[in-house]
Amino acid sequence: MTYIEKIQNGASITLHQINEEVLAAVDEREPHIVLLNLKQVNKGKRSDGKDILPKYTPATVAIKKKKGQPTDRVTLYDTGSFYAGWLIHSEEFPILFNSADPKTGDLVKKYGAAIFGLDRESQRTLNQTFLKADIQRRIRGLLYI
Repeated sequence: MTYIEKIQNGASITLHQINEEVLAAVDEREPHIVLLNLKQVNKGKRSDGKDILPKYTPATVAIKKKKGQPTDRVTLYDTGSFYAGWLIHSEEFPILFNSADPKTGDLVKKYGAAIFGLDRESQRTLNQTFLKADIQRRIRGLLYI
């Protein structure tokens, strides 16, 4: 039986079911989503595509040079604990990004909440590489096709 025939024969799903499947797919892909966000931040970019500002102070630049870390952009990377604590909350919409690191509040105050989340390029990558196929598979499962 084709997809169209199944729908015509009464197979249906609700918006709530679709939302649950999308959230489950996002939850399964959390490591990939976090990695996309961290790569973006490491390039010095916020979720709105703008540069992370303000730039590092001269004192911070000197410290980062000693550590061999980039100084041409704000990466929010020092010891790695902020990056290591990165996570998403995908239990409901909207999907929220955060870090469990204690410095998170201070960094958000200084650099803005837009340090969390995916820019358009990262969203496209996520959708085309992972979520599109995952969600299609899940919806087909609901329709038994």
